[in-house]
Amino acid sequence: MVSRRKVKQYRAAFIFAKREGSRRELSIIDKKLAMDSRDIAKLTKKRHADVLHDIRNMYEKLGERRFPFTYKDKQGKERPYFLLNYEDTITLLTGYSVELRSAVVKRWLYLEKHYQTERKKSIEVRNTFTDELKDRGYKQRHEYMQTTMQMKEPLGITHRKNEMTAKELKAIRASEAMASLLLDDEYGYHEVNSVCVEASCIVGNAMRKKVPLSS
Repeated sequence: MVSRRKVKQYRAAFIFAKREGSRRELSIIDKKLAMDSRDIAKLTKKRHADVLHDIRNMYEKLGERRFPFTYKDKQGKERPYFLLNYEDTITLLTGYSVELRSAVVKRWLYLEKHYQTERKKSIEVRNTFTDELKDRGYKQRHEYMQTTMQMKEPLGITHRKNEMTAKELKAIRASEAMASLLLDDEYGYHEVNSVCVEASCIVGNAMRKKVPLSS
């Protein structure tokens, strides 16, 4: 029987993850922040196809060969998109009006500040979480690494923390915070590891908009 306290904690994580799961943040490409061409199209009120044409034209003039990423649209068809670092974004915007350039730059600066804030929060939560694991018998580096890897899997995260987007950092932070709430003082290493994975599964399901628990 799940306690009411835990149900509230699960639902808090669900609300957080559902809200964050619908937003697009800056990505990390070659250890640099990058903006999605779909966001550029939305901010400039241009067709994405036109933005893609501008991007390809820009790289052609720069003598650079870049290949797009792909995503699936609502019909399940693969569509191209680019991820542009700050320098490439500014270069692309050179041919746009002042108003459109301003809209994209403001959004970029906002997301960059948001990303740095999330990194700071993530480090703070991780330090507290690491201390809790240490108090419950974690001693070797591989023990921390194993739990971290198992917590990332339900969240669909495959890269290291310094390569995560702001949304991924939030998901990890939510998982670590929830695990801390669910841990009992008498838990040892094996029980703690299971609770940590359970916490990540809850957050992962919430981000995929699946209700983790019924009322």
